[in-house]
Amino acid sequence: MFQDYNEPNGTGIGSTQPSLWVDLINQLGGAVKSSNYAVATRVNLVGSRISSADSPIGSLSNVDFLGPDTYSWNVSDIAAAIKDTATKSKIAYIPESYRTNSYLTVIAATALVNGGFVNYWQLTDSWADTNHSPYGIPSNGYPSYTTWTLSTIPTMPEGAKRMTRFKTRSTR
Repeated sequence: MFQDYNEPNGTGIGSTQPSLWVDLINQLGGAVKSSNYAVATRVNLVGSRISSADSPIGSLSNVDFLGPDTYSWNVSDIAAAIKDTATKSKIAYIPESYRTNSYLTVIAATALVNGGFVNYWQLTDSWADTNHSPYGIPSNGYPSYTTWTLSTIPTMPEGAKRMTRFKTRSTR
């Protein structure tokens, strides 16, 4: 997945020439899509809903999906954001939300039940706090991602362990 732009509606750069910025976002998505890789493109927005001014981005030919950064773990907020996004994007999803390890499965289940999904973009980082890091933070005794070993699952808090067990059942 490639992020064409992070929060264009929060930077103010598109306020003077919005059609130019929308076109540039679409052109970047086109360049990504013409690469040798099969990759989805996305744009995430500031706020819990996609405004009518921002919704044209979701219909661009080179943007696969658009979503709001809700930063909420409230079930009603997540459900409302997914339902709203479904009317303004090709795929209903929330690119960024709180992902404190206690609420990972609640946020994911709420999005799925309402026909969408949520992206957990921040595993752990030097600036992350407990609201942003499902794999825990080094100051709480969890290893920094810079020390992880390829193909080895790092030590995780209980909420992250629950998320690894969270899956749908197939019916055969």
